[in-house]
Amino acid sequence: MNVYYNEGKGESPDSFVYTFDKENMRLTIIFDSDPEPPVVYDVKVSKGVLKLNCVSGDFDNFTLYKTKDAKI
Repeated sequence: MNVYYNEGKGESPDSFVYTFDKENMRLTIIFDSDPEPPVVYDVKVSKGVLKLNCVSGDFDNFTLYKTKDAKI
């Protein structure tokens, strides 16, 4: 997978792999160029809102809202 930035207008050459632990709701991202430490998010979903809380790595937290016409 690739990383996009600037609202999807730019693409980073730094590809990554990810795993998702459904039991613990934890997303782990490992970048090819800098695999340690991995970026780890705790994931919460409630009423159409997806929250990603960064617990490891130097990344921001995210809150994503489902739009009216989006299908999940």
